[in-house]
Amino acid sequence: MGFVAGAGTQIKITRAVLEAGVKRYFPWQFGVNYDVVGKGSGQPVWDEQYDVRTLLREQNVTEWVIVSTGIFTSFLFEPAFGVVNLAKKTINALGGWEMQVTVTSPADIGRLTTEIYLHQPRITNEVVFVAGETTSYAKTGGNGRTRDAANFLPEAY
Repeated sequence: MGFVAGAGTQIKITRAVLEAGVKRYFPWQFGVNYDVVGKGSGQPVWDEQYDVRTLLREQNVTEWVIVSTGIFTSFLFEPAFGVVNLAKKTINALGGWEMQVTVTSPADIGRLTTEIYLHQPRITNEVVFVAGETTSYAKTGGNGRTRDAANFLPEAY
């Protein structure tokens, strides 16, 4: 139910959770650190994620835990996301070739979220940061681990 659910979905879910008095809530907050991004990033869904955090912090009935993961590793290679273009052997390096990006695999996100959920003493009302790897776009494209070991060309934004 992440971004594919559409604008407004996460705030609606969070409001429903709070109105129902759910005891503990792990909202869909996997991804970038929305506290750092703040409001007005140009990404309406990111603004909504920031608003979810605000709603949770303003109440004291429902315990919450946010798991912040960086982006899903698969997003780097998802054509719709537009970062790595395997066909053209290019990388659209948002912010520059040396810009670093934190990525975590969906399997690791699931495993780590489960560990956080089960952790004793209980983790409540905080953001927990986890990550698979932090790398630069240059390392992603120039490390020789591509399918044919060819280097990728940067297209910095």
